[in-house]
Amino acid sequence: FVNSVDGKRFETINPSTGEVITSVAEASEKDVDIAVEAAAKAFNEEWIHVDGKERGRLLNKLADLMERDIDDLAALESLDNGKAFTAARSGDLPASISTSEFTPLTALKVGALIKEAGFPKGVVNILSGFGPTAGAAVANHMKIDKVAFTGRSILKASAETNLKKVSLELGGKSPNIIFADSDLEEAVKWAYQGIFFNQGQCCSAGSRVYVEDSIYDKFLEKFKAHAQSIKVGDPFHKDTYQGPQISQRQFDR
Repeated sequence: FVNSVDGKRFETINPSTGEVITSVAEASEKDVDIAVEAAAKAFNEEWIHVDGKERGRLLNKLADLMERDIDDLAALESLDNGKAFTAARSGDLPASISTSEFTPLTALKVGALIKEAGFPKGVVNILSGFGPTAGAAVANHMKIDKVAFTGRSILKASAETNLKKVSLELGGKSPNIIFADSDLEEAVKWAYQGIFFNQGQCCSAGSRVYVEDSIYDKFLEKFKAHAQSIKVGDPFHKDTYQGPQISQRQFDR
């Protein structure tokens, strides 16, 4: 763990209270350059010589450590993201990972576990920062061969530099289709979960529901009753299903 080159930091906020949890280093283009060079060096000098058996052992060790610290990881996710604690609990390396500016803490904790597991230095690099700076630098970097991106839209730059490979999971409007012969109780339960899991802030959320006309009114009545029965509140309360929106911007939408 190192400070950013220019010393900048940004605050991460608890969306339940609006209070500052902590501050983390804000990665710039220079920090991305350093991370990429570290990844290239780790691959060429060490990781390339690590056989599949040893890579598997390291991954299993990391999995064991994550299971050991599952409550800590879930607590960080609930603090940072607002996700209900009960929900939060439930080989292509080296990598440089740019986190969301809203939820950097869990990834940084996993970074600490990666170090504890014994992965060679530089194999995994985690950058906390913002899309227009750190994210754009990752997408543009000539020495990065592939970008895996999750979000609303992909940076055009990733396709305009070195024709790097991309894996995209973009925002969508995934539909739930409910037919007249459906089990309505099950349909209501899963349609609700599809829409409101993680406060609806999920790129694969089932944010549209198409219901066959003959059962529309009955489905809507049951869906409204189910929604009204769900507890919204403190993510650390055991009965909470839905916590706060992650940011003021999301709340205002």
